[in-house]
Amino acid sequence: MAHATGKTHEHIQVSIRADVSHLTTHDRQILSLLIEATRLINPVYLTQMKQDLGGTNGIFDKTRGNNYYPEGMTRDDIEAYLDEHPDETDAVMSPFTVVERSDERLITTPYSEYYRDHLDRVSSLLEEAAQLTDNESFRKFLLGKAKAFRTNEYRTSDIDWVHVDGVPLELTIGPYESSEDKLFGVKRDIEGVLGVVLSQETAEAQMYQEQVARFDAHLGKKYGYTASTTLTPMVVMDEVLVGGRPWYGYVPMAYNLPNDADIQKEVGSKKVFIRNIMRAKMELITKLIAESVLDPHVAALVEPSIFMSFIIGHESSHGLSFRFSGNDFLTLGSPLEEGKADVFGMIFLYFLAESGIIDRDIAERAVITNLADGLRQIRFGIEEAHAVGTLIQYNWFLKHGAMQFGGKGLEFKPALFKQVLDGLGDEFYALSQTHNHEIAQQFVDEWGRVPDEVRTMIASFDDIPIDIDPVFEV
Repeated sequence: MAHATGKTHEHIQVSIRADVSHLTTHDRQILSLLIEATRLINPVYLTQMKQDLGGTNGIFDKTRGNNYYPEGMTRDDIEAYLDEHPDETDAVMSPFTVVERSDERLITTPYSEYYRDHLDRVSSLLEEAAQLTDNESFRKFLLGKAKAFRTNEYRTSDIDWVHVDGVPLELTIGPYESSEDKLFGVKRDIEGVLGVVLSQETAEAQMYQEQVARFDAHLGKKYGYTASTTLTPMVVMDEVLVGGRPWYGYVPMAYNLPNDADIQKEVGSKKVFIRNIMRAKMELITKLIAESVLDPHVAALVEPSIFMSFIIGHESSHGLSFRFSGNDFLTLGSPLEEGKADVFGMIFLYFLAESGIIDRDIAERAVITNLADGLRQIRFGIEEAHAVGTLIQYNWFLKHGAMQFGGKGLEFKPALFKQVLDGLGDEFYALSQTHNHEIAQQFVDEWGRVPDEVRTMIASFDDIPIDIDPVFEV
């Protein structure tokens, strides 16, 4: 059994299990190796986040920052240095280097060297697992990722990961997310997520997958861009174990990777949905929040299958042909991208309804579910990317009359949902095309504030946990 992570009392411990009884002997051997590799991600991440759990009674201290850049250096300091040493820009701004100071110079060390002791062992385990699988796409990915950890070149292995198909296991491992980089939003933390694929649920998700390209083309015609959506495989799984940020920090219910715009343009991205985590958060947090702020007949509309539909829409919309990324948006890129994915994820469901693929009722319930669940996300802190994206939606819905405060807390006008969403979608698309950090900051300042009524509601949730603390049964 994997122990709890030492999170605070605001997190509720919950057992997370995955059924592995159907796996073959070879698959179980592979799983055992991948469990060991995933565990090895934890010490790497703890080093990245400058953690000393022995000195904090096992509690992860979020105030310690990270080791991406020299302590005390600001964005202005680093930009001034690079103005004087432009030949060092690529190394300093690489997503996969640690930057340290030596006298008056900056020294960069690739992840592959800085974390060599652990990453070499991870590579060996991946190579050992590769020898046991008879699936060529999985073997290619495992060997490619093992090489990437040794060479610091991740692009090819990330492309190989998108193409993995026909295996009962799902492994996402490597440096992906950059939200912890508060200076430039480029440095990536290393994580691992391991699960058992749910074949029936994955097959059902293919219905959505087939429509993503149509939706992107529809938006391209509306906004005047050439849609470039390519491969959008979807996997539904039960989680077995995680390492790194999903273990110590935000516990994701789904993700869309890789984040690299060039990879998404070339081959697309993969959407992974985590059923057992999603159900735990829904039952232990979101439903309790909904019952606290919604009239009973509305709260009853919030349930797991609708939540899954919304999450599929959200992750699919991360892969659209326009996104908030790069130096234009810096640290605003993540919150704006999360808000965009929420909004266009809901618009996507309306698109499916208008195409006769799903009932319109599902789209309307997804909006309510998302906005109720938004209160859960805001509780992580108003600076957290998902929280900022939610606050933008709240203020927009309030301003345009589709949501209001009253009764138990939140009241909705479903007849206005589609119109209001379309308007906010137009704003997000236009903002993505400005490539202007100052304009983006003005947008976030205007629409990302916390309404007083939201503060009051959140303050009443003392008996509802902020997040789950998974205890993995492996």
